[in-house]
Amino acid sequence: MHFGTIGSPANWGGFLAFVLAMLALDLGLFHREAHTVSAKEAAGWSAAWVALAAVFGLGVHHWFGPERALEFATGYLIEKALAVDNLFVFIVIFAVFRVPQRSSCWPGARCCSASTRPCTSSAGSSPSPG
Repeated sequence: MHFGTIGSPANWGGFLAFVLAMLALDLGLFHREAHTVSAKEAAGWSAAWVALAAVFGLGVHHWFGPERALEFATGYLIEKALAVDNLFVFIVIFAVFRVPQRSSCWPGARCCSASTRPCTSSAGSSPSPG
């Protein structure tokens, strides 16, 4: 089964619905409570999301052909490399300004949102004043 174009409104709608569902699942079910993430847990979640992207790439190959699948894989690898680069920049900035680990608001952390209060590293604990 082949679609006429990869950019049809139906494909975009399905993709956006899937992304929103995965975001709701990730934040609403798997990560309800803030906690310090271990290297093992981070590696596990990274492997899960990379595997999901690989399955998506196989779907692109099946429905749109090898050229589009190669374009997806290339774009995915470039974006992954840029994400790692951004993490390095955050680590350097936090180290230069000596931001304590418990106050670090990494992208996606639910502890800070738009507030100016310090983040907490575990659910239910309140930050110390000053």
